[in-house]
Amino acid sequence: QIPASAPAPAPAPATSTEDKGSDSGDDGFDMFADSPTLDTSNATKASTKTSSAGATDSKLADNWDDPEGYYKTLPGDVIIGRYQVVSFLGRGVFASVVRASDMKGEYGSNLAVKIIRNNSIMKKAAEKELEILKVLNDPSDRNNIVRLLDSAEHKEHVIMCFEG
Repeated sequence: QIPASAPAPAPAPATSTEDKGSDSGDDGFDMFADSPTLDTSNATKASTKTSSAGATDSKLADNWDDPEGYYKTLPGDVIIGRYQVVSFLGRGVFASVVRASDMKGEYGSNLAVKIIRNNSIMKKAAEKELEILKVLNDPSDRNNIVRLLDSAEHKEHVIMCFEG
């Protein structure tokens, strides 16, 4: 028995085999971040905040991104005043993809909009991807390549719109 006056023993540190089942990968390190150091300042960014009048607070202009630089979307959001988000499709290292509908009707209602992460390395990669896609675009559709329909910048994110 441990006497009441003795300090409690410290818990044993976790072993590496206990951590192997964890797939969260949220240690705060981002290998594609602009700086190689661990940046935890973004972890406290607020999600969309509004003033008492209901307008978006101008001091929180960067609140469209999560701490990792992904653009936060919800069904109904409108991208570049044209593409209305229908649903979230997925997310990878480079970007997230949403299903969208063209509000102008030119491209239809079943589109895939790729929203590149907001950092300089990803933007450079997106520019290179756009160069390649413009060369590969085949209006005749003989080569069965997914067609890039549009590209633009939306709230500091490069977006690419593809046929669905």
